[in-house]
Amino acid sequence: MKVFSQRYLESPSNDEVSDENWSWEPSNPNARKIYGSGASTNTQQSNALKDARVKKQLLARLAMFLFVFGLSSTSGAALIKQDLSNTGDGLLTLDSTTGLSWLNVSATVNHSYNDVISGYGGFVNTMGFRYATIAEVGQLFSEAGVLQTGNWVWGYWNFGNQGYVANSNLGALLGVTYPFDGLTAGSYGITGTTSVPGTHEYGLFLYNNHADYLALQDGGAVDDTYNVSYVGSFLVKDTNAAPVPEPSTELLVGVGMAGIAYFRKRLQFK
Repeated sequence: MKVFSQRYLESPSNDEVSDENWSWEPSNPNARKIYGSGASTNTQQSNALKDARVKKQLLARLAMFLFVFGLSSTSGAALIKQDLSNTGDGLLTLDSTTGLSWLNVSATVNHSYNDVISGYGGFVNTMGFRYATIAEVGQLFSEAGVLQTGNWVWGYWNFGNQGYVANSNLGALLGVTYPFDGLTAGSYGITGTTSVPGTHEYGLFLYNNHADYLALQDGGAVDDTYNVSYVGSFLVKDTNAAPVPEPSTELLVGVGMAGIAYFRKRLQFK
């Protein structure tokens, strides 16, 4: 009661006040409400600790919000199967991060770089496709979760390992140029990147029935007249689909500052 009177009540004008003369009003209009509620009035220090505890709880909620916001902002990227000419042909894969639409690599097997550039299938001349660069192939691999290894990685029949799952899923999207021969499947695709005139680099991703996997965005170079049954081309087309934006640092900081300001204002009215 002593602490309560020090914080909320006015001191009487003299030390002796009779019951019948007790008619003053406290300066704090909320004093009766606070006292009548039975709220704790132990010490100012205990109130400070309580406020600090509330602040920690609110800041923890803010941190959780920012974490969830970050996850939801980055999870929009996806590889989406689409049709090219006929319903159900599934010859396109849209990368919603880059806005690039990828033609199935298997659609150009057994045809060289020169064949495709010269108009095979009408992909370049009519439909607006172009050869993807090695960098674009690498980004596609990254979006698909493909691990670039350089050499075969043994999966030891663990068909749940990331490399096998990512490579086989990408094969389901882009098609398989190297058909399953009882052991290995995957795709080889020529790119638009060249370092030696008359040749172009190729990328590849493979997997087998032991759950082993291999992937390279740049596996070497082939002659521009090279045409075999298990090599296609990485062709892309820029679409009107707006790329899914990644959350910037500035955006997250801005949301964080707004959240802190909001919670501070809430604390002021507690």
